[in-house]
Amino acid sequence: FALQGIDSAQIVDRILRSARSPGDVEDIVVLAQTTALYRKRVGASNAPEVTAEIIEKSIRRVIVNPVA
Repeated sequence: FALQGIDSAQIVDRILRSARSPGDVEDIVVLAQTTALYRKRVGASNAPEVTAEIIEKSIRRVIVNPVA
């Protein structure tokens, strides 16, 4: 997966600030990967790219009250 507009350190920091358990971390990462693959399949991107927006959406879907 390619990172678009965000680096790996920022992703790790954002996920760890929001996740309450290791399971939350896994759910967020898998949802972000699934979203990136879906966007590639429907032609919204040329490669499976994880963006800051995808990370934020994944956090909102997994964590009911995310930390800002």
